[in-house]
Amino acid sequence: MDLSIDEVVEALNGRFNGRTYPIRGVTTDTREMRKGDIFFALKGPNFDGHQFIPEAIEKGASYVVSEQTTRYPDRTIVVQDTLRALGDLAKRRRRMFDLKVIAVTGSNGKTTTKEMIHAILSSEGPAHKSQSSYNNLIGVPLTVFELTAAHRFAVLELGMNKAGEIARETEIIRPDVGVLTNIAPAHIGPLGSLPLGSLSNIIKAKAELFDRLGKNHTAFINGDDTRAMKVAERTRARTCTFSVKAKSDYRATRLKLLWDRTEFSLRDMRFEIHALGIENVYNALAAIGVADVCGVGLHVMEKILRDFRPPHLRATVQTRGEVTIINDSYNSNPSSL
Repeated sequence: MDLSIDEVVEALNGRFNGRTYPIRGVTTDTREMRKGDIFFALKGPNFDGHQFIPEAIEKGASYVVSEQTTRYPDRTIVVQDTLRALGDLAKRRRRMFDLKVIAVTGSNGKTTTKEMIHAILSSEGPAHKSQSSYNNLIGVPLTVFELTAAHRFAVLELGMNKAGEIARETEIIRPDVGVLTNIAPAHIGPLGSLPLGSLSNIIKAKAELFDRLGKNHTAFINGDDTRAMKVAERTRARTCTFSVKAKSDYRATRLKLLWDRTEFSLRDMRFEIHALGIENVYNALAAIGVADVCGVGLHVMEKILRDFRPPHLRATVQTRGEVTIINDSYNSNPSSL
């Protein structure tokens, strides 16, 4: 960890009167505890991390971040809200690095798009990405803590369970590029019970990323999605669109949807991806657009996307003897299917 205890306390706006110990990193889970980590005692509806503070100390935590005093005063930083504090420290650390940050959000396709972008940008230099679906107010900060000065790119997935979460995630990571894959009736419960009200709220929630992009940033929007295009009207960023049907900056033509691959053309270049369905054409187009503004050539992208394989359980093709299985069983909302 490249922050001192004084810098940590300042970032957290916490109370601390303890001693100086070496800081290695950050964790929220004592099962993954390393000696020297700062342990954040997070609270949720079914757990309270404060119960694990003694275990964290026993395993060698340098400090614990708590909402209450503990019997370890020389190692305890007291804050008002540990989840907020986790994000505040990640926000402080993000500002230590000069790299291009890409944020991907949307109702469907976030993870595959993120993986495609990361695969392409890795050809240009060290690139970091969110692990699995680390896309919430815990996972996004933990991803930031994994950044190093060597990274040239970071590709993060931003998700939400309620309004305001994407705004906070955007504040933490300060992205240069935002990607909106699509907007569909997901998250109905937390954002409203009536169908029209829910979609309106989802649009507002997804727009939280793009509302915070400046005129020197770039927004990539699905041009075939009328709901997503409402977000394009709100942002100050330079807007680029990708599509299959509508006229756009990155439009796929001559689609061929086969049982084991998908093919399409873009700017006289033929692309072949081993990811099934038209939804993965949209994912690939978003990745191509991001890579284009990052200076990657189309020939490089074509080769990398041809070798790309989708994440586990996301439209992956498996064979068992003479039987072909298309495994798209990852947890998703109905509009993904």
